[in-house]
Amino acid sequence: MSTQPTPPPRSAERPSTLILLDIDGTLLHADGAGRAAMERSLRLVFGEFGARADLDGHSFGGKPDAQTLHELLLPLGVPRAEIAARLPQFTANLAEEMARIIPQHRVRALPGVPERLQHWRARGDVLLGLLTGNTRASAPVKLRAAGINPDWFPIGAFGDEAPQRNQLAQLALQRADAWRGQEFTRERVFVIGDTPADVACARAIHARAIAISSGYCPREELLAAAPDQLVESFHELAALLD
Repeated sequence: MSTQPTPPPRSAERPSTLILLDIDGTLLHADGAGRAAMERSLRLVFGEFGARADLDGHSFGGKPDAQTLHELLLPLGVPRAEIAARLPQFTANLAEEMARIIPQHRVRALPGVPERLQHWRARGDVLLGLLTGNTRASAPVKLRAAGINPDWFPIGAFGDEAPQRNQLAQLALQRADAWRGQEFTRERVFVIGDTPADVACARAIHARAIAISSGYCPREELLAAAPDQLVESFHELAALLD
């Protein structure tokens, strides 16, 4: 997926609805593959500091990988500038490690996801995009392992592009508007994710927030974030978005 996606031809029907989707806990469960790849990459790229990073005590939910690096390494004394300088090397290594280890994990699409994605893709009025903490290089590895084609998402914003999820939401929306050739009506922009951070970033771009309790966040925490809708699975999204 390129940073500057090719827009549809002028003769094509332009979608009126934008759906921005999280990956982990929303589209799929990766069975710990992401954490294992990150642990290995931290050691390879940041040496002793990476080995000392407290992954066991870290909460990954809803955070871009760039934010995770800062939260793990800054307390150990790694300068912010050094983290930024090594981020490209880290993201490249992370994707390599992910591809190497992911066959050892039971990665699976969550119930209703493949059917719902196919349904939306068949409609001419929907644009699908990714809004994920995964890096641009790692996200396709996870998606393919779950039987989801990364090409189904013409636009996206990724965890190595900004340190905060709200910034990723702004970036995804800008790319979607550029792809369409005009701004989406914000009432027709939906952010679907499994953490309060997904709800917050939807609010940051004046989109509708749909929380899904298929991830690891307790339902009570999702309710406290006050999403527009809270659903159990992708099966329930048919009634909401159709």
